[in-house]
Amino acid sequence: MNTTSIDWTRVAEPQADGSDTDVILELAGAGRYASQFSTLARKPDGSAVWPTGRVRWLTTVEDTHLPSHDFAIVPTDDQYAVAGIKLLDLWPEIREQCSRLLVAVAPLTLLQIPRECRGGGHGCSCGQFRDDFGWIYVTADEAWGFAEGIVHEMAHWKLRGLGIWFEDWTDLILANTFDERYESPVRKDMPRPMGAVLHGQYSYVHVARMTTLAFRAKGALAEEQDRDWLSLQLKRITEGQETLQANARGTPGIGEAFLAGLYEWTARVLADGHAALDGR
Repeated sequence: MNTTSIDWTRVAEPQADGSDTDVILELAGAGRYASQFSTLARKPDGSAVWPTGRVRWLTTVEDTHLPSHDFAIVPTDDQYAVAGIKLLDLWPEIREQCSRLLVAVAPLTLLQIPRECRGGGHGCSCGQFRDDFGWIYVTADEAWGFAEGIVHEMAHWKLRGLGIWFEDWTDLILANTFDERYESPVRKDMPRPMGAVLHGQYSYVHVARMTTLAFRAKGALAEEQDRDWLSLQLKRITEGQETLQANARGTPGIGEAFLAGLYEWTARVLADGHAALDGR
């Protein structure tokens, strides 16, 4: 791939023309995940989540590294999982990106939550299957949380496809060294490498955008807890934006353009999120 011919200011934000996804897939397939990409045509067992693409709805907790006595798979017609998937339709660019970048989703329920209490509150538990590209698990005990968890984990895979992991990264985008440590917008218990800081911020910009769209869709039915949840996401990425702008060093040309695009997109996500809270 000729990386110098790419408009890197458009790679951070999901694009309607799919150009950012094209870049991520090509780089991921040529780099660390090359051996996996040769077998991605083999679909895992399960029923399709999206009508297009290769995403599959897994039917077992195995390999999620989560204890089966704490979690169980929910069926494809689970009301909160279905509602969460429909929320992704509010963001067509991300829905299409999910169908191209994700390989499999394990939709879970936390068994300690009584069945009659599912659907309340906000948030989810989510993660990836070791370093298997595009494989994620997300709890579907609440619709917003399921949608947010999907875009959160997909954002992590986008950065990994671009050669950025928590503790190390290629020289394509970040010029920071591995030993530098900064405050993370997510993990407050310890300073983190810039790769981890960028992962935290990038994943939560996606979450903040998804939350804003869900909040707007709820309209007059939005509750105080919905406002508080959106406010939390906006506060988090405001802090992250400040940390990145002060400390992240992009590589000349490519990295600088990627970060500039991310900052500009984040500013728009913040502006629309606050407008939603203000009823605009």
